[in-house]
Amino acid sequence: MAATHEHTKAETKFPDHYTSEDRMNVRSIDTLAKAAGLSQGQLAGLINASKGTVNGILCGNYPSKPTKWLEQMRTAIERYMGADLDLGEHDQLPAGEEAVTGEYVETSLHRLILSACYRARKYGGFGVVAASVGTGKTTTLKRIAEQPDVYLIHGLPGMTHSVLLDEIVRQVGCPVKSSSSRSGGTKTEKLRSIIDALKDQKALLMLDEAENCSASTLEYLRRIRDLAGAGVVLCGNERLMAMVRDKRGRFGQISSRILYWPPIVHRCTRDDIEALCKAYMPDVQLNIDLMDAFEQACDGSARVLCEGVIPGVVDYGTGKGRELTPQLVLKISRDLLGFTPARRA
Repeated sequence: MAATHEHTKAETKFPDHYTSEDRMNVRSIDTLAKAAGLSQGQLAGLINASKGTVNGILCGNYPSKPTKWLEQMRTAIERYMGADLDLGEHDQLPAGEEAVTGEYVETSLHRLILSACYRARKYGGFGVVAASVGTGKTTTLKRIAEQPDVYLIHGLPGMTHSVLLDEIVRQVGCPVKSSSSRSGGTKTEKLRSIIDALKDQKALLMLDEAENCSASTLEYLRRIRDLAGAGVVLCGNERLMAMVRDKRGRFGQISSRILYWPPIVHRCTRDDIEALCKAYMPDVQLNIDLMDAFEQACDGSARVLCEGVIPGVVDYGTGKGRELTPQLVLKISRDLLGFTPARRA
């Protein structure tokens, strides 16, 4: 559909009653309308407003706050762009439909965490891995925890050493010899039982989301490492690395015990994204343009790719017989799932 675009120009100056969010929405709506092939007159018809009103709002000349109008425009454009994609009726939850899944992929982050675990377990020391949210840390740790004598503890916000000890006792299955029949044992008794059970076993303890834990929690892990010879791997987001590296920081007391300092992982690599796409869509022929689209849509996040973008593309695209194109990937990701594709470099 041909369209005439009288929308916002780069030099538009906004009055003070346009908030920063309003200004961003104006630019966003201008881009969306162009992508949809909508003129200002057509956009006005979608929201039951005059063309002059739409033009004034998008050119920064509207005398009142434009927030509600902008919200209506965005909603109307998104509905217009999604009209050719059959979303089906969502008044009932699907029954008997299998979710889109894929085989486990040993990504670059998997190999990095595995290296940290190998050195920590072999030499009975600490390893630390920091990576951005959504890159696949927890999934990788769960996979590695399937090996014998490897234990995965999920760090909870403000996790105390008492909770940590209880969790290790539960996973290891070591009996606690308590001096009192009315309690499950003191912290010292639990610690002694854990050390006795793990001593000389080349065991490995992995703590996910370690940045949430208290300093005393890490102190107990340090004692288990020192006295039982168990390896310990701390895994978390970017904040974790700074906490450990700073000797005066929350976890500074263990910095000298770290045997492996890999770089912070900020995003999945292109090879990771391609491998994940092949695992979840084994029958699809992927080309460079499609890979560009998937990489833009997930912006380097394995979670967004595997739990959002690929299932959405299958449910609303290939699963309905539509040809898989880069435009379809970006359209479904942006207009139906609400993801904001990254800009291409």
